[in-house]
Amino acid sequence: MAQPFMSTNIQCQSFKLTEADRAKIKNQQPLCLGMTGVSDAGKSTLANTLVEKLNSFGKYINGFIGDNPRQDLNQRVSVKKINLTFDNED
Repeated sequence: MAQPFMSTNIQCQSFKLTEADRAKIKNQQPLCLGMTGVSDAGKSTLANTLVEKLNSFGKYINGFIGDNPRQDLNQRVSVKKINLTFDNED
């Protein structure tokens, strides 16, 4: 099977402020929590409650909850239909 097209000009960026530096500034360890589930299962309700609780403890938190990030991205991103073909190498 043919390999999908991969960009050859991707470069990893170095940042002077590291994850450890940011953790020290905020006096907390970074964490990313993701939830999946069927519609109306209560994921956003649980996430909102968690954000409020952590905030009440003085924790800095970014909550990307529900469809909000997708709606924001969809307004700023343009997708055009293109025709991709791949060699059939089985």
